[in-house]
Amino acid sequence: MTGYIRTLALLLALFLTPATAWAARPGDPAPEINLPRIHGGQVSLAAIRTGGPVLVWFPEASSVSGQTGSSLAGAAARNGATLLVIPVVGADPGPAQALADRFPDWLVLHDADGSVTLNYAGEFIPGISPRQNLFIVSTRGLVTWSRFWPGVPEQTLDNELGAAR
Repeated sequence: MTGYIRTLALLLALFLTPATAWAARPGDPAPEINLPRIHGGQVSLAAIRTGGPVLVWFPEASSVSGQTGSSLAGAAARNGATLLVIPVVGADPGPAQALADRFPDWLVLHDADGSVTLNYAGEFIPGISPRQNLFIVSTRGLVTWSRFWPGVPEQTLDNELGAAR
C-alpha cells in the first residue's frame, strides 16, 4: 500500500506542477515557430530567418513598456534582424491583442497552447515571463544566445545580433 501511495503522490505532483521542459540553449537548433499573427496572417520562423537574425521575445504582456520594447525593436532594426513578440498569455488572446494594438509595427504572435514558449524557455505559465525570455536565432536556424529581458546592455545585444548573421 505504501508503494501505491508514493506512486499516486508522484503522479499528482507531476500533473499539478506548471509545465516545464528542456529550454533551447545556444548551439541548439531553434524550435520552429509557426503561429498566427494577432493582426492577421501566419508567421514562420523558417521563412523570416532567411532575411537576417531573429529576436524572439516571450514577455509578460501586461509589463511591456514602450521603452523596453523600443530598445529591442531598435536593436533589431540596427542589426537587420526581425523582432518576434510572443506574449505569454495562453488561450486568451486579449492581452496579446492589446499589446499588438499599442505597438502595431511589431510582429505580435499568439501561442495559444504555450507550446512554442515551452520549446524555447522550458517553462510556460500564462501571465508570467519565463526566466529566459529573449532568444536570438541565427540565419542558419541555431539559437545563438538567450537571456532575460530587460537587463541586457544594448551594446551586448548589438554584438550578439551581429554575430548571428
